[in-house]
Amino acid sequence: MRVSLELFLINNFLMNVIVMGVCARSVGQIHWGKVCFAAGFGTLYAAAMQFSPYRALAALPIRMLVFFLLTVIAFRADRLREVPASMARFAACTLFVGGVMYTARQWTGGQSWMGLLIAAPVAGIALLLATGERNRRIDQWEVRLMMRSDYGVARLSALIDTGNRLREPVSGLPVVIVEHRCVKRLLPAGFSLEGAVQNLPPGFRVASYGALGGGGKLLLMRPREIFLSYGEGWVRAPDIWVGLYPGKIPGQVQALAPPIIGRVQPAHGLRIG
Repeated sequence: MRVSLELFLINNFLMNVIVMGVCARSVGQIHWGKVCFAAGFGTLYAAAMQFSPYRALAALPIRMLVFFLLTVIAFRADRLREVPASMARFAACTLFVGGVMYTARQWTGGQSWMGLLIAAPVAGIALLLATGERNRRIDQWEVRLMMRSDYGVARLSALIDTGNRLREPVSGLPVVIVEHRCVKRLLPAGFSLEGAVQNLPPGFRVASYGALGGGGKLLLMRPREIFLSYGEGWVRAPDIWVGLYPGKIPGQVQALAPPIIGRVQPAHGLRIG
């Protein structure tokens, strides 16, 4: 089948965005700017290999190097040890999408260009459903959280709660609901929760909630850093906001973490002061 260069670029870029985006979303590490940059880089590399002067780019060592670079760009990897797991996840998603796309193309016109364009979103939806099913299997358990701001450090225990669907309204990122009293060290001296809700300080957000036996407005903030631990070391948390709950959370924990926290793999040997 002869495919125009334009169609090749569009299809390749679309598939890269779908695979990288869904894969990053499944572990809470999605940054669309980085995903699109990596997708574009991968598309240009794939196109260059089709021309005779650049056929050497198809060599296996170069392919592996490019795959490594795409993984580092598209997925946040704070330490080198995290890269192999991200590469394995990326490879699994790519193989899954390739198989689904091949099947979808047979159902939608075989080798036609229309089959390619229809098969791409079909494969993306299938991958989204597959990763979503995996994420729905998360059980509730406790995790330790450590948060840092310009004012101090706070450590607390949290329950990973599959019922916590609260999102920051602008970015759409998940929210960990924390007792306000447990994170006062992260806030400036004299900070008033009630006053901040009425007169929103820079960098804060307000979200409506209807959980914990009540409802109202929840003040949201972004600490400089958030780490989590299952007792075997610390690992950087996905991008989340912190909701300052004015009351007492039932049970022995001080926070209700979103399900995305449970998808982070435990770290070993990372010590944070």
